[in-house]
Amino acid sequence: MVILIDSDEEKVMRHAIAYIVNLSRAYSEKDEPLSIEVVANGSGIKLFRADTSPFQKELTALRGAYADVVYSMCGSSHALAEQRENKSIPLMEGARLVPYGISRVVDLQEQGWTLVQG
Repeated sequence: MVILIDSDEEKVMRHAIAYIVNLSRAYSEKDEPLSIEVVANGSGIKLFRADTSPFQKELTALRGAYADVVYSMCGSSHALAEQRENKSIPLMEGARLVPYGISRVVDLQEQGWTLVQG
């Protein structure tokens, strides 16, 4: 599953966390493997910013509980935010940059992943 977060609204970000938990539980109960990648794009990069994310503890705990969870931040959105704010923007531990969030989503869909919009 690929979960796209393109909003900085806490309600949307909280849904992403719930999706990770619920999907992981559902697939575990069916004894089926599941990989999840959360892709933050546009204003949604707030989710993985070490300086602004309201959910760092929860996201870190989820990565510890579910090994097949990956957090990706759009590198283009990250660069634009750094330019706009005129400062370096740190990523939370466990998050990584991908060149373009939307192209990462498309690449995963082309590989057969299912998109869940946050």
